[in-house]
Amino acid sequence: AQWAFDLTCSLLTPKDTLYLIHVGLNQVYPTAHKFENYVQPYIDFVHARSKLVLKKFYDQAVERKIFVKLLMGWSSHVGAALCDVVLEKGIDFLVIGRRSMSGIKRFFVGSTSKFVVENANCQVIVVKNPLEGHAPRDQQGHFITEHHKTDEHLDEEKSIPLEVFKGP
Repeated sequence: AQWAFDLTCSLLTPKDTLYLIHVGLNQVYPTAHKFENYVQPYIDFVHARSKLVLKKFYDQAVERKIFVKLLMGWSSHVGAALCDVVLEKGIDFLVIGRRSMSGIKRFFVGSTSKFVVENANCQVIVVKNPLEGHAPRDQQGHFITEHHKTDEHLDEEKSIPLEVFKGP
């Protein structure tokens, strides 16, 4: 995400508005209500983690004197939600990071960046992680970064101007 953010900032002019968008995957299961006591703490954790990531980039944008707006939403189809936001907000171009997935996983899960490139009503830049294939990974295949290594205080209230939306 940092590479995509840095590239985006390098393309902005002083009159531009930067939208930082986080869309979480909303996976609703028919029997989820039976496990609400177990599921809700996880949902709260994911929301807090998402806000923490947005806050990190918001602070960097403000430091660079960039006019920034934050959007956070949940959708069963992340790519479709991003395309909807592009239309609703009149976004001219979208920069999206590309996750590293194996061909088999991409086949079953799909590719958000591919969907957005093919369906967004704007120009799309896909930023590949320059360390892809070279950075250390955990057992699930995720990159081991400082973000994963630190035990951050997620319950700390972060004051950021956040607009929340719900996608398709």
